[in-house]
Amino acid sequence: MWPDRSDVHPARCRDILGDMFILESKKNELVYRLAGTKLCGMFGEELKQKPFSTPYSGADRRSADDWVNRLGEEDYVVVISSFGLTDKGERINLETLLLPLSHNGIRGSRILGITSPGESPYWLGTDPLTEQVIRSVRVLRPWEDDTYLSNWPFKKPSLSSDIERRINLEAPALYAKSNAKITERPDARRVAHLTVLQGGREN
Repeated sequence: MWPDRSDVHPARCRDILGDMFILESKKNELVYRLAGTKLCGMFGEELKQKPFSTPYSGADRRSADDWVNRLGEEDYVVVISSFGLTDKGERINLETLLLPLSHNGIRGSRILGITSPGESPYWLGTDPLTEQVIRSVRVLRPWEDDTYLSNWPFKKPSLSSDIERRINLEAPALYAKSNAKITERPDARRVAHLTVLQGGREN
């Protein structure tokens, strides 16, 4: 289940609030419902009610529309890497993260996003970006990662199998519990509740 709009607390996102935005579905396209001041400053205008794909052109506009319209149909998030251009020929790298939200039980009708510049040149916020060009699009499924699953309260992997796998790779376990059976290596020693393995370079 995707998070609901009410799960997003602006006060907890204070440091990145200016880069954040929310899209909503309107007349079969996704438009900015809310957009941070820093984001609007980069484009030199208020983005509210403007289509997300506005700064893109040609095939990039169709690609941007396709990705935001399909988001929420399956369990993934999207990262769009692009660069923005000004009328003066200045260029800046941008990265946009798109995460679907639920709204009134409907998935994908709203999207939470953040667009961050790769650097902060002196002209950013003064010379507006007038075009955006897509470099790559990545689909991410973080919940399929071992680190995510090990912290997920409803579906944890087997602790013993995780420790066994790390020992076989000759790497120390990231975590251990007193009630878990750990296969000790000959060169391992116990320090308090930790298992210390010998390693490092030898001259």
